Amino acid sequence: MNFTEKLIDSKLINIHTAFIGKVISINGNTARVQPLTYSKNMNGKLIEQTPIAAHIPRNIKTKCENITYRISEYDSQTTTVIVPDELVIGDIVYCGVSERDISAENLGGKIAEPTRHHDINDSVILAVF
Repeated sequence: MNFTEKLIDSKLINIHTAFIGKVISINGNTARVQPLTYSKNMNGKLIEQTPIAAHIPRNIKTKCENITYRISEYDSQTTTVIVPDELVIGDIVYCGVSERDISAENLGGKIAEPTRHHDINDSVILAVF
């Protein structure tokens, strides 16, 4: 592979779009996530990625629960409902990387000046496995 091909390959591999990670800590609506993928440096050496902060949307994790409720003194009924469940340390998550900056000032619904793009630090948890 020549220099130009290596340069293009390194740029492409560093465009972040989505990844699988493991939650290592939680603070409010932000989770510290360890990406479960390697990155490559310019020499092609695999390196472990550093943990990143990912935004936790409301109600990202749900579970089904059977509940029994009493209709009358002699009759009760059981049904299955979906209830919110807390994200916990050790959860495996699928994170999407925003096309643009989603830092705190940009999450308020205002149009922001594009300062960066496809940065792994602009991740949002999309699903929990």
